[in-house]
Amino acid sequence: LSTFSLTWQQALLTNCCLLVITSTLELRGWGEDVRGFTEDAFLYACLHWVDHLQGVDIANASFLVKPIKDFLSFHVDSWVENTRDRRDFDVREKLLLIADCMEVSCALFDRASLGN
Repeated sequence: LSTFSLTWQQALLTNCCLLVITSTLELRGWGEDVRGFTEDAFLYACLHWVDHLQGVDIANASFLVKPIKDFLSFHVDSWVENTRDRRDFDVREKLLLIADCMEVSCALFDRASLGN
């Protein structure tokens, strides 16, 4: 995969957004002050990581599966809480897009593990 492909760049942005979200939520959990740049990055990441995910060819970005599964297991409730009151953000729509992506990735990895 080309380093400069748009789908690869979207995969990298998705991963960066997930890192910002999880790191910020962990810092908040420890009582750290995350205002300023970190808060701006957190808001961007919360609002746009799924948009970046939509531009990813998950078959060529398998490194995203674990971070997405971890996010869904440990941080999705906090993400929903931080985005649900925004008029311009449809949490339900984003959750459906994530589910579609994860369904595709699971199907790909199931086939790979069966040797098909």
